Amino acid sequence: MKKFFLIVILSLFLLNCSNDTRKGEKEKLIQAKSEIKKIGKNPSKEEINKIYVKGLELNKIYPEISKKYFESIEKYDARAGYQIALYYQFKNKNIYLEKLKKASDRGIEEASRKLGEYYFTNKEYNLAEEYRLKTLEQGNYSYENFDQALFYLTFTSNPISYTNKIENFLKKNEDNINIKLLKARYLVNQKKYVEAEILYKELIQESFKDNEYVAEELLGKFYIETEQYEKSEEYLLKTLKKYGNRKKTIDILFNLYTRTNSDSKIKKLILNLSEPEREKYLFKLAGYYKNKKKYNEAKKIYAELVKKDKKYDKYLKKLEYLIKDLGKNE
Repeated sequence: MKKFFLIVILSLFLLNCSNDTRKGEKEKLIQAKSEIKKIGKNPSKEEINKIYVKGLELNKIYPEISKKYFESIEKYDARAGYQIALYYQFKNKNIYLEKLKKASDRGIEEASRKLGEYYFTNKEYNLAEEYRLKTLEQGNYSYENFDQALFYLTFTSNPISYTNKIENFLKKNEDNINIKLLKARYLVNQKKYVEAEILYKELIQESFKDNEYVAEELLGKFYIETEQYEKSEEYLLKTLKKYGNRKKTIDILFNLYTRTNSDSKIKKLILNLSEPEREKYLFKLAGYYKNKKKYNEAKKIYAELVKKDKKYDKYLKKLEYLIKDLGKNE
């Protein structure tokens, strides 16, 4: 009987929630119609942006109402057209692509990127190339975006033509320091290592630094790719000296030292770190020793880590079982 009453109460609660949601949606719809009507046929930039922000605010909870906001300003604001495209992404493929193309033609880089991804997934490589290159033309100079453009070289039916298009883009924008970075990456891709090295050194002279990369670190990574490990270490250490303990640089340097079996240098690197980074790299070092079958070295580090945090105890015990099973004793 109690179970029956609980079910009834739960059903009434859910029904009430559903009614509240519908009521809220109805109120939002009335509000949307009123606000859209208010801006009239010749809205100001401020009014257009206000409607756009309203659409974004309601996007997740009330997508249908959000779409009405975007539709009301689509002809004035290309961003609204892109948001409408996203609304149709899993509802109607034809409308989705149509809206994306319009947004792309109006300069929305995200639309061009999505079209490139769509066509690549569907193995329409010529169209994928076209829209990936368009993202570059529209100002997406990120390393990742350019790497994706280079990745398409593997699939293109006409690598010479596609390569020429990339080179034309780089040449047209060669005075842009961000494009220099991409050109250096392209030269590495084409195995033109001497030219790439010269360009990376130019970036150092120009003190290239953005939110993600610094020139010295990039040259250090280049030397790893070309197996010039001493030079790589030199420039990675210069990066740390100039910019402090950059997490990305430390990670690259740690991986370089493990690649070159430079155990003493790994320990020195970790000793210069503060917590919690020191703990993180001690754990990585223990894993490195374990993979190299230096079990006692790994055991010492795990034991040290257990003193800091009991969560490492399971790794220590697993290693102890392994040593016992193998009968190892360095």
